[in-house]
Amino acid sequence: MERISILCAADRNNYGDLLFPLVLDEYLKKYDGRYCLDNYGVVKSNLAYYGALKTQSYKDFEANTQNGGRLVIGGGEILFPSWSRLYGYINPRFNRLYKAGGIFYKLEVKYQISRRLLSSGKHLFPFTPQINARCFYNSVGGIDIDHLPPGKKKTAINILKKAEVLSVRDNRTAEVLGNYGLNPQVVPDSALIMSDYFPIHVLESKVSRGLRDLLPEKYIVLQMGRRLAPSDLVGFIKKLKSLSCELGMKVVCCPIGLAEGHEDDIILKKICSLEPSFDYIDPKNLYDIMYTIARADVYMGTSLHGLITSLSFGVKFIPMNKAVHKMSRYCQTWTEPLGILECIDYDGDWQDIAAIINNWDIGLTNKLAIQQKAMVYRNFDLFFDDCQ
Repeated sequence: MERISILCAADRNNYGDLLFPLVLDEYLKKYDGRYCLDNYGVVKSNLAYYGALKTQSYKDFEANTQNGGRLVIGGGEILFPSWSRLYGYINPRFNRLYKAGGIFYKLEVKYQISRRLLSSGKHLFPFTPQINARCFYNSVGGIDIDHLPPGKKKTAINILKKAEVLSVRDNRTAEVLGNYGLNPQVVPDSALIMSDYFPIHVLESKVSRGLRDLLPEKYIVLQMGRRLAPSDLVGFIKKLKSLSCELGMKVVCCPIGLAEGHEDDIILKKICSLEPSFDYIDPKNLYDIMYTIARADVYMGTSLHGLITSLSFGVKFIPMNKAVHKMSRYCQTWTEPLGILECIDYDGDWQDIAAIINNWDIGLTNKLAIQQKAMVYRNFDLFFDDCQ
């Protein structure tokens, strides 16, 4: 039995980050127990109550991967985030002190407290470790390399050049890396295959009790991060209510990201308090989120993995807020045939939204999903085809 390591950000309660190891775990079952999966994050975590895989700590990762083996790195925008940024998503107190500036911020910048606290200190970036292993970067995102100091940039490029497989999830990321002599493959986010492993009838056995009865027959799922909400919340609600009436659909608010820095629940509860006709769903596990989107007529939100869930299950989707650049990059790469190239502006013409939804080609959506899922499977097979 071979040990396969995963390194990702699945140590925080954020739907998209939790999906990657879950999907990879399901994929690897086809090899009939020929592997043992080790799931690592920045910190040790146990979100099993939420349907996620447990993570071991980064220090455990360093100790257990010294002698080679396979390492799969993925799960989102993992190219070159700082240690402090990642730790801020996990530790609210650290995040408050760091964001406040002052002496703590200066100490963190100078001595990299978070990096030394969470690891041995020898890795510049959490998700591009310098280790002796067969490395597979799986459909990753992130274009921060352009902003790195020259020394760190050179180190980052050299690490990526040693990868056995380097795949990214959008054309813009591939273009940026290409400027530095790298040649990544462009592959859809691997979470896209979730509906193959968790179809509706399987999800119905995993969702929390009573959820099915709470969902209306026809509805729009609304999701947004607290910091990505519209400045004119009242005006936004008015537009959304008008749209829901025109389409004959209820609005169901469902938080996806509960971790520090996301806090969907805070803004969505506020929206429901301002508009009592909107329903609020309090997901008890990640399957509640998946099921709520999969059963919907339309998904509207700021979460890229909300959009990917929609595409996986053949649900219409409207990405929102042009400040969510990673979602725009993804749409420009994978959803152009559906006419979705950019995130919708909160202040834009919402008649366009109604037209997009009413004229949506579900057949084309399902065709794209099949084609893109095949790319995900081929990418996995490229790295694991010698496990058999």
